[in-house]
Amino acid sequence: MRTGKYLNENERYVIEIELASKTSISEIARRLGRARSTIQREIKHGRVKQQNDFGYTHVYKADYAQRMARQRQAKKVPVSKLLTIT
Repeated sequence: MRTGKYLNENERYVIEIELASKTSISEIARRLGRARSTIQREIKHGRVKQQNDFGYTHVYKADYAQRMARQRQAKKVPVSKLLTIT
């Protein structure tokens, strides 16, 4: 199922659904063919603070995580191969 270096939007929605179903991080990683640490990092990056009856809790949201990933990617400055000296 793994298609590239970075998680894609579909994988992020799988993570959101599996977390809501109380699936373990290890099991999610196995199903997606990713390292457990990748899933943990993704959950950390995609958490939002949500209010409930007992106060606040942090919940993973795939759409928020995807938006943040696009922003991080846009901030990267491409380096011209002509400018690098080896």
